[in-house]
Amino acid sequence: MPSKKLRRLLILPWFFMVGMGLWGGQEERSPWVLQLTALDTASLQESQRYLGAVIMRELRSYLSELSERERSAEELQRYQRKLQQERIQQLAKEIANKRSERDALLFKGLGSSKYEEERKKIDQTLAELQKNLAAAQEAFPLPPNPVPLKVLPAGTEDTFPPMPKEGERRSYCKEKKVDALLGGFLQSFYGRWKLSLSLYSALEDRIIYEDVVAFATEDQERALEAVVYELWRVLSGKDLGVLEIQVEPKDASVIVDGIPFPSGSRLVGPPRTFNLLFRVPGYYLYSLSVDRASGALTRVALSLKPLSLQALSVETSPEQSRVYLGGLYVGTTPLSLTLAPGALEAIQLVSPDGKEQTLVTRLEYDRPAPQGISWQFASEKKDPPSVEVTRKRFYQAFGRFWLALPMAFLLNGIYQNYVIAVEYQGLYNLLGDAQRTYYVSAGAWVVTGIFLAESLYHLNRYIDGVTQQTVPLVEPR
Repeated sequence: MPSKKLRRLLILPWFFMVGMGLWGGQEERSPWVLQLTALDTASLQESQRYLGAVIMRELRSYLSELSERERSAEELQRYQRKLQQERIQQLAKEIANKRSERDALLFKGLGSSKYEEERKKIDQTLAELQKNLAAAQEAFPLPPNPVPLKVLPAGTEDTFPPMPKEGERRSYCKEKKVDALLGGFLQSFYGRWKLSLSLYSALEDRIIYEDVVAFATEDQERALEAVVYELWRVLSGKDLGVLEIQVEPKDASVIVDGIPFPSGSRLVGPPRTFNLLFRVPGYYLYSLSVDRASGALTRVALSLKPLSLQALSVETSPEQSRVYLGGLYVGTTPLSLTLAPGALEAIQLVSPDGKEQTLVTRLEYDRPAPQGISWQFASEKKDPPSVEVTRKRFYQAFGRFWLALPMAFLLNGIYQNYVIAVEYQGLYNLLGDAQRTYYVSAGAWVVTGIFLAESLYHLNRYIDGVTQQTVPLVEPR
């Protein structure tokens, strides 16, 4: 078994490596934070000031595409000097504290042996701190590059803090732990809007970017895009890239990260990865991922592969029925059509005696067996009444029912009054009138029931007529 001293010597390097790994990992995860502040709209009317928040929300949406910041060599050197100064100040403070602690030993009343023991410990610590101080003054590692970029406020939060006053911005950034502030003014400018933006850097303690743009309300989106292009370059530290998409056929749908674009679109912005999906009826789907490189034109040009056409046989009874596809005459049955699978096709059939029927069908992909549809026209019979006629008959029957129903209730009420007069008041001379009223009331209820049955019958005929006019979907056999 190794001695305790040897075990300590073996464990110390492990602790050192773990500590360095944790320190390095934490530094790599530290993002460069941009705080968006509210635009100054004090010069605008109260009803116009909402536009400032609208513009900042749109800017946040654009800037959220940035994921990292590439620091320039000059910025890296500034960060290096800043971290080096902070490290030197920290070590100098620790050395001063240790020296004060050593001086205080004289006043603790320790024995000579105890005093020497404590003083040696402090001297050893001081020697180590002075060694670290000399190393920090001589050389210091560069901070990681690139670093993640974070935009505040995040998500859908609409609260933008005001821009701190000049002279208070550096302390504000230190307190809020942000690296930069983006804000400005929004003013009315001869019937247009004047937007002034400025980017403050806490590292340099100055404005490092300014831009002014005037625009009409209808040109707001294009004006913001022009501003954002330069902001992207300044914040990301990289040149913008262009992604151009060309696809044949021209009417193909191009889906970029879930958003449709036409063929020939040019997407300008910071470097990033896109997921593209191309689709058009009659062609195979195609998808790919592509990177938009910094300062370069990335062109995607491709031709979609057409689907293999398949045969669809059309049969009718009786035969020699005319067939129309998409409104165009294609022949008489029996007939074989060549179609692309997957797309819905409307096929209109006209029998020799003039009967018409429209069918909707869809061929299945890569089905080995031949596919076909068949239709048998109904035998000759009297044409059913039109939908308008059945609807009118239903309304008439339903109206008769609602006229008969209150009359039945009225006659029933009169009969009940006769019953009360005869049974409870002893007016037996009204017994004959009560019996006649009973028969009339019962007849009224029978008529009301007949009208209700008639209404339900015509309602069923009306629904059946509407249903028969829909186009059936026929699955190929």
